Order: sequence, then C-alpha cells, then structure tokens
Amino acid sequence: MSHFSTARINMVDSQIHTAGVVTAPILEAFRTVPRENYVPEEMRGLVYADEDLSLGNGHFLMEPAVLARMLEAAEVNKSDRALSIGDSTGYSAAILTMLAGFVTTADRVASNDQFSLIVVSGAVAEMPPEWLSLLALRGRIVAVLKPKGQMGVATEIERIGENSFSTRKLFDAGTPYLPGFEPRITFTF
Repeated sequence: MSHFSTARINMVDSQIHTAGVVTAPILEAFRTVPRENYVPEEMRGLVYADEDLSLGNGHFLMEPAVLARMLEAAEVNKSDRALSIGDSTGYSAAILTMLAGFVTTADRVASNDQFSLIVVSGAVAEMPPEWLSLLALRGRIVAVLKPKGQMGVATEIERIGENSFSTRKLFDAGTPYLPGFEPRITFTF
C-alpha cells in the first residue's frame, strides 16, 4: 500500500468518520478518490491535513471533513443531478461522481439546467439568487454561508416551492471565501 493510500484511509478514519459521517458510500468515495492527484506535486505532502489547503490566487482545496459532512447532510444519492460550484481542482466533482447519478461543474451549466443538488466548495457571503434558480423543486444546495464579520456556517437550502426555500444550519465551518464571493465592501461614516 502506498504512502498516499495509507494517508487517505487515515483521513477517512480520523477526520471524516470521527466528524460524524457514517454513510458508507461517502466514506468509500473519500477512501477511493486520490486527493493528491488534485494539487500541484509540491503540495502533495500536505493534501491529507485536516484543513483547507491554499493553492494560491484565492483558490483552495476544501477541508475534507467539511465537504464530507455537507454531503452527508445533503443525503446524496444516485438519482441526483448534481452541480459542483467553486471546485477549482475537480476533487469535489470526483467525489460527487461516485455518489450522484449525474455531475457537472459550474462552467458547463446551461440557462435551462435544473439540479436536485448543488455543492459549493467554499464560503460565500450571501447565496447568489442565480444559484437558487438552478434548483429543481425539492432540490437542495449545500454551502458555507459566511456573512461579513461572522463565523461560517455550513447550510442546506431546499427549494420547497416556485419562489420559496427552506434553510437549515448544519455546523460551523471556517472555510475560506470563494474568489468573488467575499462580503461587499460598503462605505459607512
């Protein structure tokens, strides 16, 4: 067994499973997808740390336990049409591919696409309405909402009607902002 295979198993056992993730397909996806293949070679030694991994220019690889807990809360299944947003490396999409029936990334979305699941691999100061409009009825989006000056909270939003949504706070998460989704700078006296 390679060093990375051992590190991947340890990540699942000591970070993800101990964070309360118990769904077998999610644990298997994290055991199977080689996280080291989604970062530059010089960063591979850090890839299984229990933290977000900065890749430069505001891009990062999301902390594995946070991603796993969001997927567990979303109850991903093979009937899901999933969209991965903010996944600068492709890692989140690779994990989703093992769990959902159909997966695409934000750069491949058509204006009429509808998704039963949207996974955002980073924090946003507020939920963009255009993302919510991509949700099918009973569809859900999981993301870390992090308003200015507040701790991030992993949140699930479900579309329950044409223009109505249900919001459920999941857990605190110190996830970095996705580039371009930081709080707006406002001028005050």
